[in-house]
Amino acid sequence: MKRNPISDVVEFLLQPGWTTVVFWLLVLASIVIAVYVYLTETREVAPPKPEVIEKPAKDCSTVVRRTSWKIVAYLSEVGHPPQNLEAMLGKYLDKLPTDPVS
Repeated sequence: MKRNPISDVVEFLLQPGWTTVVFWLLVLASIVIAVYVYLTETREVAPPKPEVIEKPAKDCSTVVRRTSWKIVAYLSEVGHPPQNLEAMLGKYLDKLPTDPVS
């Protein structure tokens, strides 16, 4: 008969000597810390430094990274992602991003 791996894990976890009071206190403390961090975390994202933005893009990943930061700014202010990049022209994008390599 095949053994059930879930029951094996439960059996292992319930062995006296493996589960100690200290272990369960550490588990409980980590859960409390995780809940505290989740509840108090602010959802603000810092934009990149201005001197990074001023440098000309040399590869596609730079263009994607800069555009993604602008999408994050749009998302934090408007509350939803843009339907297309044209919706971001003006306040968030000066012009539509182009591929600097091609």
